[in-house]
Amino acid sequence: MKTMTKICQECGVEFGPTRGWDAAFKARTYCSTQCHGAHVKRVSRANLIEDVEWIVDHDHPDSVAERVGYKDGRSLRDRLYDIGEPELAEKLSRNLERYRNCVEAS
Repeated sequence: MKTMTKICQECGVEFGPTRGWDAAFKARTYCSTQCHGAHVKRVSRANLIEDVEWIVDHDHPDSVAERVGYKDGRSLRDRLYDIGEPELAEKLSRNLERYRNCVEAS
């Protein structure tokens, strides 16, 4: 009987079924949970960056943060720095400062 194998979409390693050719193996596209997790994180990071870029200039930074699942503008800013998006984090920081100055002036 010929063993069926696949190539992992994340790391490129060839992998086979662990318990025969079953429906779970047919549906798998990653060799492990770690590779699937890495793929999900990369896609999630890309979606976060895209969403923030789209709305950062159109709303209060805390509202932007809540829309993408963060507690406030500062926590979103810190996350953007962590994932290597300093320009976007700085833009959010400038907006935070601008809104803070508006509140203090009124």
